[in-house]
Amino acid sequence: MKKLLLLLAVSMNALIAIPLCNAQNNPYIMIWDINSSQNINLKVTGGTPYKGQAATSPGVGGSVNAGYPYAYVLFSTLDIDVQNLAGVTLYSTTIKMVNDGTNTYPQDINNYLVFSYNATNSYYGANAWENRNYFNITANAIPAPATITNEGWNSGMGNTFVNGVSGNSFWAIDYGSELGRWTVYNKTINQSTMNYGYGSGSRAYAVGLTQGTDGQWSGTAGIGVAKDGLWQIDIKIGSNGTLNKLMPGGTNYFCETFYLAERINLTPGVQNYLDGSPAGGDAGYGREIDIMETSWQAAGPQINLPGGGNTGWILNPQNGSPGVNQKVANWSDVGGAPTSTYVTFGCLIRDNNIWFYAYKADGSQWYATDAIPLNNSSYQQQGNFVPYIGTWSCADPAADSPDGGFATSYNNFVYLKQDDAKIAGLNPKDNPTAFGKQLSSYSLTKSKPLIVRSRKNVPKLIAKPLPK
Repeated sequence: MKKLLLLLAVSMNALIAIPLCNAQNNPYIMIWDINSSQNINLKVTGGTPYKGQAATSPGVGGSVNAGYPYAYVLFSTLDIDVQNLAGVTLYSTTIKMVNDGTNTYPQDINNYLVFSYNATNSYYGANAWENRNYFNITANAIPAPATITNEGWNSGMGNTFVNGVSGNSFWAIDYGSELGRWTVYNKTINQSTMNYGYGSGSRAYAVGLTQGTDGQWSGTAGIGVAKDGLWQIDIKIGSNGTLNKLMPGGTNYFCETFYLAERINLTPGVQNYLDGSPAGGDAGYGREIDIMETSWQAAGPQINLPGGGNTGWILNPQNGSPGVNQKVANWSDVGGAPTSTYVTFGCLIRDNNIWFYAYKADGSQWYATDAIPLNNSSYQQQGNFVPYIGTWSCADPAADSPDGGFATSYNNFVYLKQDDAKIAGLNPKDNPTAFGKQLSSYSLTKSKPLIVRSRKNVPKLIAKPLPK
C-alpha cells in the first residue's frame, strides 16, 4: 500500500538509536523479547542475512518464543510465521531493518507486530559487534493492508479514508508499509524514487478491501477491477524520459507506468502479482496492458501489449505489431520530459477491442490509436484486470540502487463501465471530445514541483524490476 508511518511499527518516543553512520556500516544486533502474555511465538521461514553473514539469526526453522528472550538477532530482512502457543500459524509477515536518517529499528511491513526499544535492557560495548539493542515485541490487532491514502487527492476510489476500511476501495501497496514513499502534495499523490537502503521504486493497484469475521483481510472486486471498461489517470512525468539501462545505450534506471494486469488473487502481496513480462510476476503470468510507459522509447511514451507466457492480447506479439512496444508520440509535443503539466493517459476495452489514448493539459487530444482487436484465443483470461500506478527501477535493490531524484505525480483516476452513459457506443478515436479530462471531476495544469532535497524530507521503498 495508509500512512500508518512509524506509529504502529515502533514506539518512537522510546527509541534510542545507533548513529546513522554506525547503523549503515556496522551490524545492528538485537535482543528480542516477547512477553508471555502475548501468547505468540515467531518461527523463521526465510530472509536476507546481514551483509557478510552466511545466514540470518535466528536462522530458517529457528524460533523466538514468548517468555524466552532471544539474545542474538541479526538480519537485513526476516520472514516469519506468527504462531499461537499450539504452533498454529496465525499469519505470516516480513521484518525489515529500517534506517530513517536518525534511528535504526526493526519494522513489520504489515504492522502485525510492534517493536518497542527498551533502553534499560540494552547495552553497548567497545564496538558494534558487542552492542545489544533490546526490543520488546507485542502483537497488534490485524491491521488493514498497506494502502495509499485516499485523502487529499482525487484517487477515484469513492472515499477519502486515510487507511484501509472494510467494504471500500483503495490503492493497495503490494510491498507493504512504505513509510512515506507515497505522499500527497499539491492535491496529487506523488511517488518518490529515493533509495533509503532498500530500493527506490514501487507500485500500487486499485482494489476493494474486506475484513472477515476472523479478522483476516482480503481483496475484492472494487472500483477499477474488471475485464473491460475505461481506465484513465492524469500523470506528471518526473524523469527526463530517456532510455533505461535495459536498452542499448540507455542510462536511465527508472520507468514510470500506468498499466493493467490480470490478478486472480486480489489480496495485496507480491506473492499474488501476475504480469505479461518475459519472466512473469511472482505468481506467474497474466495478461498485461501497458497504457503508458516511459524509458522504453528515447523521446516519447510507449504503449505495449506484452505476451509473456502466451498471455498477450495478440498472439505472438512482435515489434511492429499494433500496440507492441509502440511509441505513440513525442514528449516534445507536451513541453518535454519531465512534464510541467499533467497529461491524461487511458484505454478503453469494449467488445474484445482496445483503444489507447492521451490528452494534453488543455483538454485537446494528444493521440488515440485505432481499435486493436483481441486475437489470442489460445489464452483464456481468468482474473480481472486491476490498474497499477508506479515507477520501478531496473537496478538491483539488494545492491546500491541509485536515488532517482524525482517523483511521479498521479491524480484524477477514472474507471467507467464500457456501457456507461458517458461513453456508451463511443470510442476515443472516432469521438475524441467524449474522453480525457472531461471525464475527471477536475483538471490540473501547471503546479509546483515536488522538490527532492534529502533522504529526510522525501518518500521511500522499491518494487523489483518488472521488465516488460
